[in-house]
Amino acid sequence: MRNAQDSSSDIGVRFAPLLIASGIGLWTACSALFAPALVKIPPLSLFAVILLITVLPCALLVLRHRRELSQLGSRSWLALIAGSWSGPVLGMLCFRYAAAGQSNLTATVLVKTLQPLIVLALAYLSLREKPNLRVWLAIVLTISGTYLVSFGFTPVSNEQGVFDVTPIAYGVLATILGALSTVGNRAVARSLSSILLTSLRCLVSAALVIPLAMFLEPNDFQFGNIVGTFGNGWLGFVMVSLIASLFGSVLYYRGLKNTAAVGAAIAESVAPLTAYVVTWVGLGATASNGQLLGVGSIFLAILIVQPRDLSRSVAV
Repeated sequence: MRNAQDSSSDIGVRFAPLLIASGIGLWTACSALFAPALVKIPPLSLFAVILLITVLPCALLVLRHRRELSQLGSRSWLALIAGSWSGPVLGMLCFRYAAAGQSNLTATVLVKTLQPLIVLALAYLSLREKPNLRVWLAIVLTISGTYLVSFGFTPVSNEQGVFDVTPIAYGVLATILGALSTVGNRAVARSLSSILLTSLRCLVSAALVIPLAMFLEPNDFQFGNIVGTFGNGWLGFVMVSLIASLFGSVLYYRGLKNTAAVGAAIAESVAPLTAYVVTWVGLGATASNGQLLGVGSIFLAILIVQPRDLSRSVAV
């Protein structure tokens, strides 16, 4: 039994950034499966229904692991709330307003590529995590790779010729909230098991998302109507929601326990990558040479930030 636990621990340490990337990739891929439904269902209402599906199993898991809750102090609870509400909820709303305010999302996407730098600053101020040379190299590779995946070698330009500050401000705020979520999650992941943290995060997120959906989208937030949108595939929707929300989160937090916040931000860059890969495969589109180079750059960055390289940058 001890050897099995040690082996599991070794895997969690050695492949920590890859576990984060796997969890994020699973979330993104499953979200892409729901993309057709977003034509009829706003993202906030869909997110609220997914949380409703997972609330009961998460509540049972919290009861089972309730002894671990004694490890949470006031700062840990604050970090948990910040990680659960900032990026996944408030950041999503800000990005939605940014998308609604402009037809060209170039500026917003460009700002989003800088998220690892914001995570780096927040992690240094709150967690005292200091980057080494390899981490800086990985950040450069991540930013350049994310840019290439999004735009290829094509220079970006303001096609509309109009500079609208408001949607860009929403994009900046969404990026900051996403970075705050990563740092908050990292602060809590160091002291809780990935299963308990997954369950707590689901319950804390539900406490904000469900009332928001009821207030902002009262006509859209109807459980029966949303599930009915999937027709005969409603059972698949429920199962995919459980797998993506629970298993994907467990993978993410298992890796985050042994990865510095900036390393997690680098691993999280697989989100746009996964979205583009699903688009390429689903629509039969062809990736450009620049986009393929971006894919390689992101994966190289994730390999660089293995725990052996981050060990000196994580506060002990």
